[in-house]
Amino acid sequence: MLGGKMNSLRTTKLLEDADIVVVRFGDKYRQWNAAFEAGYAAAKGKHVITVHPPALSHMLKEVNAAAKCVCNEPEQVVDILGEGTERGDSEGAKRRGQSVNV
Repeated sequence: MLGGKMNSLRTTKLLEDADIVVVRFGDKYRQWNAAFEAGYAAAKGKHVITVHPPALSHMLKEVNAAAKCVCNEPEQVVDILGEGTERGDSEGAKRRGQSVNV
């Protein structure tokens, strides 16, 4: 039980210090505590970006509603944050034919 409490303490501290929180869901990333942490971050006024395959959209509709942006691929997050394009927008993802909801 101590491990879970230590993880919670560490995660809470990281969320408090963050400006942007990226939460990834998928076959390997279905930890539902991440949905809780995304909600916590949104309630604290943090900018939340969710990343998941389209098949999980309905399951995560409430989490996505609180997010500032919903992506299907991690590369889209990079594009949105400005590391992958000159203008720092989602143009790189659009060029690759991927959908980005901003």
